[in-house]
Amino acid sequence: MDISLGRFDVPALCTRRSDLLDVLLSGLPQTKGADRIHFAEGISSEHDFLIAAVGIRFTWYGTANTGECHANSPESRKRELMEMFAGWHKPIAELISATDEGCILKNGAYDLAPLKR
Repeated sequence: MDISLGRFDVPALCTRRSDLLDVLLSGLPQTKGADRIHFAEGISSEHDFLIAAVGIRFTWYGTANTGECHANSPESRKRELMEMFAGWHKPIAELISATDEGCILKNGAYDLAPLKR
């Protein structure tokens, strides 16, 4: 997927998390060892490897199939998302709730008939 990044001249790639993890895991050395993770609550856990990723800003996406004439107003986007994702596992509701309503973007995705060239 090609993503417009505005004034930034850097490549961008959207991929499924599972595909990203497969690529990252394939590059790990095949040695036995353990990484210990320490959390703020005093809890720790041990794993064969640790992958950490962080971006400049934390971003989340949600998708839904809607009609062409689906209502779209900045004031209703957050409420609609809260209703749409009600009952989902943590931290979905918390992420939506913590997001400023003015920062929620809504973009349609459309099919295009195959081009001849």
